Amino acid sequence: MNLIVAVDKNWAIGYQNKLLVSIPEDMKFFRTATTGKVVVMGRKTLETFPNGLPLKNRTNIVLTRNPEYQVKGAEVVHTVEEALELISEYPPEDVYVIGGDTIYRQFLPYCDVAHVTRIDHEYMADAWFPNLEEDSEWELTGESAPWSVIIDPAYPCGMDCEGCGAAIFGVRPDMEFDGLDEEIEARKARGTYLYIFSSGDPLAREREIIALCNKHRDCVFAAFTPAASITEALAEDMLRVRNLFPAIRADEIGEEVERAMQLLRRWKLPYGAACRCTASNADEVATEAFYDKLIDWGAKFCWFFTCTAAGECEQASQIQLAALHRRVQAFRKTKPMLTLDFWDRPSPSSTARQAELLEGGAL
Repeated sequence: MNLIVAVDKNWAIGYQNKLLVSIPEDMKFFRTATTGKVVVMGRKTLETFPNGLPLKNRTNIVLTRNPEYQVKGAEVVHTVEEALELISEYPPEDVYVIGGDTIYRQFLPYCDVAHVTRIDHEYMADAWFPNLEEDSEWELTGESAPWSVIIDPAYPCGMDCEGCGAAIFGVRPDMEFDGLDEEIEARKARGTYLYIFSSGDPLAREREIIALCNKHRDCVFAAFTPAASITEALAEDMLRVRNLFPAIRADEIGEEVERAMQLLRRWKLPYGAACRCTASNADEVATEAFYDKLIDWGAKFCWFFTCTAAGECEQASQIQLAALHRRVQAFRKTKPMLTLDFWDRPSPSSTARQAELLEGGAL
């Protein structure tokens, strides 16, 4: 029997009955692995699906303690023993346990294969999966490299920007050059060659960052940074190493953002923007005027992030984020700027997308 799960650095899997994050590649893997197979889940997991309906093109088995619970299109059982008896009618390699946390723990002793997506990030969570690295009965038999790795090289950040998630994790030791270098070497050995420096202002450690870029010329590095960190000296170093791409913070696109972008443009260097979306700016960013101004200033890409529950930041509403995501999707087809939307929590668009996939029989 299989189980399939996505976990963060701390083996967390959910928050407030929702996934920590929606990753398109992970959803695609889930669809490919489970379509035409048997999926075992708890009632709460089923109810997180759009309209609380079972997944199409699969045999759905739902475990609940409620003796009166019924749902169309699924087999309902009330004990682990009853579920195991039903599962025994199918080839074990065709059975996938898909959550939530209680169901995982109940069925883990009966599983012999675990498909685990490890997310190299720490999320706010209230549900966890057992740490298989600490379980001697489990052995890693194969792994695939992520296409990129996010590295937070410096704590604490002294910028105290509204809505930034760096403050959530408190004070942690800086990663020294040797530690960063060893981490990159280990990741390269597994096939990862894109590294993203995050958390506050990683370019506050410009010397170490440039040294890493210089040593690892076969890699590409991006750095989220405030406009104030873009200087002539940095531009000169970027031209020398040729593999560092800053994403300039553009929650508001004013004179300082324009100054930073025009400076890099004069040096003929590639750069982009990063925008953290809050309740106060979600209706203003990712508009046509926003896109056109960044494109006019030479930005080649833009990341959109949700605001974390840090400081005085008010998170954008689900309606605001859904509208923002629709604008991003539309402008991807018409504007000459690569756009990435990265959600620190499950986005409303992921729920909407799941509904579309279900209606189309794709999920």
